[in-house]
Amino acid sequence: MRRKLTDEVVAALPRKAKRYLCYDTVVPQLAVRVGKRRKTFVVVARLRDSKATRHSLGSVSALSVADARKRALNFQRPSSVTFGDIAEQFIERIQHQRRAHDVEGYIRRELLPRWRDRALSDITKRDVVDAVEAVTRRGKLAAAHHVFSAARLIFNYAIERDHIEHSPCDRLRPKTLIGPRVVRQRVLSDDEIRVFYHAASSMPYPYGPCFLLLLMTAQRRNEITHARWSEIQDGVLVIPPERFKSNAIHRVPLPRAALDLIRQLPRHNEYLFARPLRLHKAKKRLVAKMPPIPPFRIHDLRRTVRTHMAALRVPDAVAEMILGHGPRGIERVYNVHRYEDEMRDALNLWCHRLSQILANQARMTSQK
Repeated sequence: MRRKLTDEVVAALPRKAKRYLCYDTVVPQLAVRVGKRRKTFVVVARLRDSKATRHSLGSVSALSVADARKRALNFQRPSSVTFGDIAEQFIERIQHQRRAHDVEGYIRRELLPRWRDRALSDITKRDVVDAVEAVTRRGKLAAAHHVFSAARLIFNYAIERDHIEHSPCDRLRPKTLIGPRVVRQRVLSDDEIRVFYHAASSMPYPYGPCFLLLLMTAQRRNEITHARWSEIQDGVLVIPPERFKSNAIHRVPLPRAALDLIRQLPRHNEYLFARPLRLHKAKKRLVAKMPPIPPFRIHDLRRTVRTHMAALRVPDAVAEMILGHGPRGIERVYNVHRYEDEMRDALNLWCHRLSQILANQARMTSQK
C-alpha cells in the first residue's frame, strides 16, 4: 500500500492482527508499520548486499508526518553499531544479576569471537544457527541452550533500544535446533561423598573450606563463594537479593558444623574467602585428589543433600526453603512462615548424617 501520508491519514489507518506497511508517496523510503496495538514510522534502508531492511524512526504518537519525513531523508543505516558494542553494554547491564558471570562467559567464548565487529543489523538467522550448531557438534548440548539464550537476550536488548527492528533468533526453537534440555539426576553416593569431603578437607584455604561449606549448607555456588562476614548474623547466613535467584533476601540458619568451620576461617577483609571465588580451576584440583568417580558438578551437591533430606523425612516445605525454592501457588500467598527453626534442625540433621557417612568409612578401615 502506498499513499500520500498526512497526520489524518496515519490516524485513520486501521489496526489489524497481522502487521502491514503503508508507504509514503512523498518520501518513498518512509512507511508506517501498523500492528494490532501500535503504529510506528519506519524507514527502509538498503544494505550492501542489496537486501532492504526496516529501521524504526519512532512511534506515531511521538512524531508527526513532517518530522518522520525529515528523519527518513536524513537517515543513515546504523552500520557503526556492532554486535560487540551492544554485547558489552548488555554484559555491563546484567552485572548485578545472579548468573551474570555464567552468561558473560557464554557470550565471550562463543558469540563475540564470531560477531564482535559485525554490524548488528547484518547478523542473520543463519548466523545464529551456525553459532549454536558449532557448540552442539562438540557435544555440549546444555551449553548450546545457554548460548542461544544469551544471543536472544542480546538481540532483544538491542530491539528495546531501537538499534534493530527484528531479532535473528525469532522463530528459532531451541528444542528443535538443539534438542530438549536434559534434566540432571546426578546424586553422589555415600562413597563419593566421603572422597569429596576428604579431598576438600585436604585443600587449603580458601577453596577447601568453601567446598565443605557448599556440602554442609546445600546453597548455590555464588551464594557461598561471594559470602561476606557481614552476612553472618546471629548464626544465619543472610544472602542479599542480588545474589539470590528470586531477587529476594534468603536467610539460611547455619548448622553447628558450618558455624564451627566459619569460626576457623582467617579474616582478611569483608569476604569469608578473601575474595569472590571462581571454582572452575579449583574443582579440577579437587577432582585430581579424588579416586576416579563419574563426573559431577558442584550443583549436584544440592541435589545430593536434598535427596538425603527426603530420606531423613525432612518435610518437603522445609527442604525446599533451604534450597531457596520457597512455596508456590496459593501457599505462597497465605503461608508467610519463615521456617528458620525447622531449617536449622534439618541442616543439623543432614550434617549429623554426613558425620555418620564419614564415620562408616573410618569403621570399615579399622575393621580391615
